[in-house]
Amino acid sequence: MNEKKKEDFIDLLSREYTLDSILQQTETQEEKAEAPVLEDKGWVRAKELGLPYIRISTDQIDPELVKTIPEDFLRKNILVPYLRIANEMTIVIADPENTRVVEDIAKLTGCDVQVALGEPEEIFSAIDLAYGMKKEAAPPPPAPEPPVPETPAAVCPELFCKAELQRIVEDSSGETLLEIILAKALDRQAQGIFLRYLRSQVKVQIRTRTDIELLGQINLEWGQTLETRIGILSGITHGPEPRYQTGRFQHQVSGRNMEIQVAALQHLGGREIILNTLSPGEKIPELSEFNLSEKELASLSETLSRRHGLLIVSGGRTSGMKEAAYSLLQRFDPLRHRVVTIEDRIELPVPEYVQIDTEGGIEKMPSWVARVLSHLDADVIFINNLLNPDLQALAWHYAASGCLVIGGLPFDRMEQVLAYLSSLKLSEDLIPLVLQGLFKVVRVRTLCPECRRQEFQPQARGKGKDSEPDSYLPVGCPKCGRSGYAGWKFLGEFVPISAPIQAAIRNRDPETKWEKTLDQKEYRNFLNKLKQELKNGNITREEAILYGLETPTSKT
Repeated sequence: MNEKKKEDFIDLLSREYTLDSILQQTETQEEKAEAPVLEDKGWVRAKELGLPYIRISTDQIDPELVKTIPEDFLRKNILVPYLRIANEMTIVIADPENTRVVEDIAKLTGCDVQVALGEPEEIFSAIDLAYGMKKEAAPPPPAPEPPVPETPAAVCPELFCKAELQRIVEDSSGETLLEIILAKALDRQAQGIFLRYLRSQVKVQIRTRTDIELLGQINLEWGQTLETRIGILSGITHGPEPRYQTGRFQHQVSGRNMEIQVAALQHLGGREIILNTLSPGEKIPELSEFNLSEKELASLSETLSRRHGLLIVSGGRTSGMKEAAYSLLQRFDPLRHRVVTIEDRIELPVPEYVQIDTEGGIEKMPSWVARVLSHLDADVIFINNLLNPDLQALAWHYAASGCLVIGGLPFDRMEQVLAYLSSLKLSEDLIPLVLQGLFKVVRVRTLCPECRRQEFQPQARGKGKDSEPDSYLPVGCPKCGRSGYAGWKFLGEFVPISAPIQAAIRNRDPETKWEKTLDQKEYRNFLNKLKQELKNGNITREEAILYGLETPTSKT
């Protein structure tokens, strides 16, 4: 040891160390230490979490990949999709410990999600590159307390109270917002919820019996958050192009497990989302559950036994049209008959069938569907939507070549179906060869037998006070979850394509003439079913009118 080091060592041993001197020395060393750079901080945190650390540059960003996730979701959670290979997606996120967001991304994209840590500034730059620059708006001034109106019925009620608003703001995922809207609709015994997107706000409406009521309005930012949450739960993908998508999800509302059917419509005039409540755990029904008469059931069974031609199933949104088609497919033994389905979304998976998902909407049918069908020796084909011209051409081709085709048309009324067939200008020799019959389906809500209330309107019907009621109203009790309803019921009607109907199709009759053309006895059979359900107290008068039943009070 040289003299200099020896002196320093002796000086070090002779010092008197106190707590104050140690702290003072530590602070001095910290002041002299250089602050770590941004990359060092991120690298250290990523190493602690056991994750990769990615610095994003704009030339590494794929805008189309970024746009697969809604912009508001990306900005709110500070993340961006970075890379996708097959079914594996890597995202760069500022808070990788937010596992709920990672799970939402997996549901929204259907991918296995890998997480990497990134810097918020670079993530926002990547989002700006894909979606365009987004200027930060100045926070709006606090809204004054709304005055209590003297006549509540004359104004639109506020959608949320103060406590609900606080809950919504604290949960930026949109889960609480969706839960409160579903609960409010359930309290009003609503059949459906409509979210109509306007320029700066989203109008929330509910369908109660036959009326559409305004529940309230939310701003566009929360509307986008709500749309993203619904998409995560139902599997509906995000995209700007016009399309029609459907999906389902289960949700617990007011302690009651609900199954929600979602229909998302994106068109040139804007977009809207429709939510309808279904029975939980819905399964493929039997034909006996469609309330067909013996004559109708025998005629339908005879049509199926031919195993050729086109059988059309019609019904509006949430009418159970697809369930009805699958109940027809169940009549065929998959070991003896090859069944193929072509659908925009497979909601009822059956392992024995060859089920083809057109991925992204039936309006844009991939060309490979036709190639796949050409290699399959199919006996029965179900095509979800015959409004598509390409699928329509396939249906006519296979129906004329000795295959049974079950095609769906989304129309509520039989006249609409027949008027549509007339507008197709079919060949005269093709009509009797191909068209076999029309199976109309309606799904009605049944009243809870424990709490339904009798409806008396003696003045409107010219009856006395003691006359028997012919309709009932929902009330709500613990057994039915205070909804007033006990589930859903199918009503069906089968009309074979008879000679008069064939002639009317050749004549291209418009919809206004079809009511007279149809066999009145067969057509009135469906209306008689509605009358019987109304008389038995299974459905409300308003629902019977909604599906075509005219009553003495329906015009008032």
